[in-house]
Amino acid sequence: LKLDGISAGLLGGEIDVNGEIRKLDATPAAQLQFALHRISLLAAQHSLRRRELNNVAVSGNLDGTAAAAWTGSLNTLHARSEITIRAGTSSNSPKIIPLDGAIHVAYDGPGNTVTVRQTTRRLLSTTLTAEGQLSRRSKLSVRVASSDLHPLIGLYQTLRPNGGRLPSVSGSATLSAMLQNSLQSPQISGTITAQ
Repeated sequence: LKLDGISAGLLGGEIDVNGEIRKLDATPAAQLQFALHRISLLAAQHSLRRRELNNVAVSGNLDGTAAAAWTGSLNTLHARSEITIRAGTSSNSPKIIPLDGAIHVAYDGPGNTVTVRQTTRRLLSTTLTAEGQLSRRSKLSVRVASSDLHPLIGLYQTLRPNGGRLPSVSGSATLSAMLQNSLQSPQISGTITAQ
C-alpha cells in the first residue's frame, strides 16, 4: 500500500502524508512521513472544548515534520518529530497567550525510550528548556526561567477565576531540575532561585 501526496485540511492548516506499508499479507512493515503546515493552536484549543480554557486564547501556528516506522506490532515503533511553534499576536493581556518554541522528540518502542533534545517553549516572559531521555534509566534536565513573574500570576488568575486572588508578585525566578531513574520510581533533584 503506497500513500503518495495525501493532503488534508486540519485545524486551520494542512497535513501531508506519504509512505508505504509492505507485506500486508504477512508481517506488515510500515514507514510513514507527515508534514504539518500552519496548524492553528487556537483552533486546536477550541477543538478541546475545555471550559477552563474559555477565558484565554492561545496564539501561534505549528509547522514541522514527523516520521514513524514499525514492523508487525506497534511495540516495534520508531518515531521522531521536529516541530516549530511560531507565536501569533503579541499582547500584554493575560487572555491572549502567544506560544512559540521548538520540539524535537524521538521514540524508540523496543527500548521504551523517549529522547528529548533542544526542546524549548516560550510562554509570556517564561522559557522552558528540556534535554535528555525518559526510559528505565532516565536522565532528563529541565530548566524554567521567568524574567517577570507578574504575567504568570495574571495567567493563573485568568485560568482559575474562582481559585482565589493571589498576591501581586513581581521579580524573576529560575528552576533547574534533573529527573533520573524510571518514571515508576523517579528521583528528582533541583534548585530554584528567585529575586
